[in-house]
Amino acid sequence: MHAISGGAVYAAAMTLQTASLRKYKQMVDAWGGWALFQELLETLGRIARRHGVTIPVVAVRYVLDRAAVAPMARGETPYERAVREALSAEAKASGGSRPARAAG
Repeated sequence: MHAISGGAVYAAAMTLQTASLRKYKQMVDAWGGWALFQELLETLGRIARRHGVTIPVVAVRYVLDRAAVAPMARGETPYERAVREALSAEAKASGGSRPARAAG
């Protein structure tokens, strides 16, 4: 993982100087804290590596898979489009089954 401990990074966040950075910290705190956020990032990283994509691609796929979300317009590279289409085809071939989501 990273050489900087999560606690050191979190402590540094206490001195955030911009409203935007303070808001991000508030969201991490509201979601469950630094350790849980790091666990989420590690999980997303494993999923991304398994599919040969980036964490943002996994996040976009998650959002698009929500029933109440209409497709969003965003730029994508030809590689990302190919991955998206491959994942969609894979989901259709497997009957649309996806791994169960963690509670919470």
